[in-house]
Amino acid sequence: MGENMKRKAVIIIICILVAAIAAGGIFLLVRNHQKSGNQTQQSNITKSTVKVACIGDSITYGYTLQKREETAYPAQLQSLLGSGYKVVNYGITGRTVALSGDFPYALEDAYEKSKAFTPDIVLLMLGTNDTKKANWNKEQFENDYAFIVEGYRGLPNRPQVYVMTPPPLYFEGGNNDAPDKNVLEKEVVPFIRAFARKEQLPLIDVYKAFEGKPQWLSDGCHLNEEGAKQLATLVYQTIAKQ
Repeated sequence: MGENMKRKAVIIIICILVAAIAAGGIFLLVRNHQKSGNQTQQSNITKSTVKVACIGDSITYGYTLQKREETAYPAQLQSLLGSGYKVVNYGITGRTVALSGDFPYALEDAYEKSKAFTPDIVLLMLGTNDTKKANWNKEQFENDYAFIVEGYRGLPNRPQVYVMTPPPLYFEGGNNDAPDKNVLEKEVVPFIRAFARKEQLPLIDVYKAFEGKPQWLSDGCHLNEEGAKQLATLVYQTIAKQ
């Protein structure tokens, strides 16, 4: 092969290599752009999801319910709200509002985790365990209720806090181990209603909705599956109106 032919062959090979490299670069550029677009889309999906934190005691947790992960009111609320929402159950059995109570909610990891969740909506239903004889302290309860609410209202994203009255008790109770029906009715529920008005917070009056409905509770205190369904529906309807 002559020198001219060799030079032409080398030039052709170089051109082919340059074209291949350029094509590969374009491919990578397109692929990276598509990947970036997918990540942005995923990010938008995450950002558009409304996060709901359900705060409470054993009633929220789903105590006494079989398959509570599926039948507790937060789980049923998730089904009603759909995929645009992320509902998380932060309920813990036996917890009180008052820091002087036997098991204060505000001292639990769940309280901090629920704030770190940066919820858009907070559903707060506490107070039943505060009515136990060993726990009840009116002033402490009222001060610490405001403390818990402000813990959520003060988050940087400013979530909407819904305060909820607990359901009625269908037994007298009133000892160190059992909630007191009369304290719940005459002290806790009126305070939460008044607090909602004073602080201009939306109220979900579970007590009123569950009056005369003992069939919605499994043991006179905790919700059965139908009660959890009724509560989830009540909460869903309230949120949908906002």
